[in-house]
Amino acid sequence: MNTHPVAFRMSRTVAAVTLALACLGAASSEILGVVVSVASGDRLVFDTGRERLRVTLARVTAPAGDTTVGARSRAALTQLCYGEAATLVITGTALDGATIGQVSCAGRDAAREQLRRGLARLNPPYEKLDSLLGTAELDARAEQTGIWAK
Repeated sequence: MNTHPVAFRMSRTVAAVTLALACLGAASSEILGVVVSVASGDRLVFDTGRERLRVTLARVTAPAGDTTVGARSRAALTQLCYGEAATLVITGTALDGATIGQVSCAGRDAAREQLRRGLARLNPPYEKLDSLLGTAELDARAEQTGIWAK
């Protein structure tokens, strides 16, 4: 069989990347992609390579974009996620058709980072159900940062 050298190298590269992702422990429910746009402190566009999904971060709400802290929230999510390799675990669908999900950018949970910085609020009843996110919000409140500033 006469295999073209470039095609052979490409298939080896794809196989190596696939194996590396498997070794990193990407769960089957995780969708791999890249964040290509950030609309607000809790909304982004996730590109899977096949489709682009409008995603609302699960369990949190960011301040309105027309406020100072809302603009800071969007800027922080942009800095964390824009152009970064990311994972998405879909948890539902919003009334407007957007995907609701847990997003990690460069290995960091986007919702937790927004909460930790005081740039989002944990939605009820998750403050009682999710200790990691609840702790992040409590820490921001104690530090009086972001939306909790006095």
